[in-house]
Amino acid sequence: MRTSALALALISFSLLGCSGNPGGVGPGMEAQEALMKDAGDLLRCGTGNHAKLADLAPFEANFPKAFQALKSGDIVVNWGTAMLGEGESAKAPQAIIAHDKEAQASGGWVMFTNGTAKKVTAAEFSTFNKK
Repeated sequence: MRTSALALALISFSLLGCSGNPGGVGPGMEAQEALMKDAGDLLRCGTGNHAKLADLAPFEANFPKAFQALKSGDIVVNWGTAMLGEGESAKAPQAIIAHDKEAQASGGWVMFTNGTAKKVTAAEFSTFNKK
């Protein structure tokens, strides 16, 4: 009995932070905003610093739409840029980790390394740090 309880606890703990539950996705939210927030949650999984799409493959089942958007290029990722932890995000500059493929040319949704999603114009996009 203790063994199965311990196993259950370990499995539950290993899934923390990557459960696929939409973070902040609610009524009235634009579909693209919700997708960008899911992409941010996906990018935060594991180490939070990924070099390529294959690094996120273990989390695809939890975030299928976000994974597909990254795979198709609908959302562009600045690979090798780390998502920040809670303690780091307040003091960090606003660096873009992911964005809609058209954001640079015509505006769209961006995801910052602190986990904030924001709709920006093309002019605003050019002002942000893209590591």
